[in-house]
Amino acid sequence: VEGFDRTRLWPLGVKRTAKMSGCKTSFADPSWGGWERDCFHVLGFDVMFDEGGKAWLLEVNCNPSMAIDTVYPGEVPPDLPRLHEGIEALVGEAMGHVRGKGVRVCKCTAHHRPHLHRPCPIDLAAKHSCVNGALSIIHRDYVARKQQAAVSSSELVEGLRYDVICSEAPAA
Repeated sequence: VEGFDRTRLWPLGVKRTAKMSGCKTSFADPSWGGWERDCFHVLGFDVMFDEGGKAWLLEVNCNPSMAIDTVYPGEVPPDLPRLHEGIEALVGEAMGHVRGKGVRVCKCTAHHRPHLHRPCPIDLAAKHSCVNGALSIIHRDYVARKQQAAVSSSELVEGLRYDVICSEAPAA
């Protein structure tokens, strides 16, 4: 984005915080090298759509949950509405990976009463697309660097549900 200064995203002069107890140097310290060019951070954007289909940003999470399940109080989950067959296949595949396999009653701290964990179709659809896309970008960049080929951000996201929102990072 024209005029966007990505260096302003990092707190200048930070020596240590409670969340980074092992970090004793500021991000501007030369010993960090060009780390920000070789890293990425997953953010979680919570949006709500109004009746007209316009998206409203509710919050941005710096450490979003990657969980794909939802908790149903009791021993019988409600019937899900009819799902698109692609999402239905994801739900079926994910069923074996959630706590209790989606069929055994659980008493973990996710809910104060006995409950079931079942795959959440919305989380599966959104997170599968996001994580798969992010890993595809990383793989494409890795292959290009290994071949010592220059690849643009636009080429990295080609065919994915991603848009380039920041100009190219300067080469090291």
